[in-house]
Amino acid sequence: MIFADEAQDLNVMHWKVMRRWDGHGHNFIHAGDDDQAIYSFMGASPDAIKAIDRLRQIIRSGAEQTGSH
Repeated sequence: MIFADEAQDLNVMHWKVMRRWDGHGHNFIHAGDDDQAIYSFMGASPDAIKAIDRLRQIIRSGAEQTGSH
C-alpha cells in the first residue's frame, strides 16, 4: 500500500512513480487539500488529486455495473 500525504504538492513525476510502484492503482491512498497547494513553481498541481478522484469514481461505477469488485 502506498500513502501520499500532502498530495496537492506532488508533481507529475511523483504521480508517475507512485503509479508505477502501485501497479493497478488499487493500493494507493492520498490525502491533500487543493486549497493549500504551495509548490506550483516546482510543477505541483492539485488538479491531479481531482483527476484521480474522478478516475476512481469512473472505475467504481463501471465495477458496479458489471458486478465485479
